[in-house]
Amino acid sequence: MRKSIMSKIFVILTCFGLIVTFAACSGQKESGPDYADDEAMSVISQGLEKRFAIVDQQDSDDNSGAKTVREAVNTELNTDKPLKDRQYENSKLQEQVIGYINVLEESLGVIDKYSYESTEYVENGQKFMTREHRFSKLL
Repeated sequence: MRKSIMSKIFVILTCFGLIVTFAACSGQKESGPDYADDEAMSVISQGLEKRFAIVDQQDSDDNSGAKTVREAVNTELNTDKPLKDRQYENSKLQEQVIGYINVLEESLGVIDKYSYESTEYVENGQKFMTREHRFSKLL
């Protein structure tokens, strides 16, 4: 009789354990992909704000213009670049975000290639500013 009671208790505890396990597993929500669509504009905006803050801090009499611009673009790029590897629900938005980040990366090449006050720098820099503006309007 004692053996019968022990086996019934064992069965009841086992069933209770299974019920608790199934209840805990069913309570977990299935997480889908972590899309960047909702936060992309906020991140890009933060990057631009950081970039403008660095440029605004530059003293107008300061001769370190190229250094400041490089620092500003790098700061924006470091803020925005994680968006490049994220998944997007809207492929058009993904294309535009990646295009904008590519323009930032390419603009660093202009900063490194040309003297800050040269005509080539101004001409090429203007092209990138126009492209950045175009991308930011699309976003």
